[in-house]
Amino acid sequence: MTDLLSNENKVMRLACRPASPRGDQAGKANMLFPIRITLYTLLLSLLLCSTAFASTLEQLRFVPYPDKTRLVFDFDRNFQYETKANKLTGPPRLVIDLNRNFLNISPAEIICGGLEFARIRSGSKSGIVHAQVLTVDPQKIELRPALARKKEDLNLLLSIIQFFNPWKEGPEKGQQFYLNTVSNIVKDNQALAGVNGTFFASNGDPLGILLIDGKVLSQPIHDRTSFFIDDNNRPYIDNIFVVKDKNSTSIKLVPYATAPKEISQLISGGPRLIKKGRLYVSKLTEKFQNDIARGRAARTAIGITKQDQILLVTVDVISKKNNNPYDQRKNSIGVTLEELSQLMLDLGAVEAMNLDGGGSSTMFVKDQVVNNPTGGQQRLVSNAIILKIK
Repeated sequence: MTDLLSNENKVMRLACRPASPRGDQAGKANMLFPIRITLYTLLLSLLLCSTAFASTLEQLRFVPYPDKTRLVFDFDRNFQYETKANKLTGPPRLVIDLNRNFLNISPAEIICGGLEFARIRSGSKSGIVHAQVLTVDPQKIELRPALARKKEDLNLLLSIIQFFNPWKEGPEKGQQFYLNTVSNIVKDNQALAGVNGTFFASNGDPLGILLIDGKVLSQPIHDRTSFFIDDNNRPYIDNIFVVKDKNSTSIKLVPYATAPKEISQLISGGPRLIKKGRLYVSKLTEKFQNDIARGRAARTAIGITKQDQILLVTVDVISKKNNNPYDQRKNSIGVTLEELSQLMLDLGAVEAMNLDGGGSSTMFVKDQVVNNPTGGQQRLVSNAIILKIK
């Protein structure tokens, strides 16, 4: 049994062996139930529940038909496994392989009209991943970037840095930036929920373009991907470049491929994850360094569905000195950008973009942090995406 569940095998197996008749009573039983569930099967069934933990196996049923008997596995929710059945010999047996790849989304919790929260568990040959998703209707919920406000106990050195290093370019000259937790940014704005926003420097300066209520607060980097909303509350994801007016200090934001009306809110990020319904990870063209572009990490992403719903997703990295990557009660291995792209596609996004991740990844809903921030506590961040009832 151990070797069937080893990391090298990457599948889980349920084995059923033919029953051998023993007298008339056994023969009658065989006519109705030609397959006998062995103790081996039941043990592995329990392992399926505890190891995969995506769907719980509630019972096994035999359904007799005139020409066959059907073995039915009843689960408590949608079954996500790819299966393959094989007849083997030595001894004769039926083996059902269940691939470790699965995606399970918990029933959505309605936070309010236009805002839902759900938890995600997914599995692959690499291990188990925990994630969280907020689904937002922008016609009912206001989504906007928000800046961290100055903390009362702000570090003296950081205060000096911020005083002497305001942004020198753009229409909002002299804008100062601070650091605070996502939960405090949400609470300071009387919002319902929020996630961390774009990348930032150690002194709080956003690394990329940020526009709040029509005011440009920071400058773009390499024309990277941005998420933005127009005055009709329609969301977009596109690359942005800036055109400066030679005769004034004003600038114009020009999307590459979309034509929104007046842009009211915008936050950059990157790389892009999905473009026109297809996987599209633009980490090279947007010149992201290896600390973001490669490897597994906690991640935050934003996406748009075909119905113009907005998805906000966080992915955890949890490690408690457990060497079993499939023990999802203790581990979450994080995702690569490519895996994050696939996750957003599976959730229904037709456009998606990566945001700041790692220790910054935080989701705050209804007065509590609902993800597992790396390091066990919230990191101070420069900005967040907040959600408010209109």
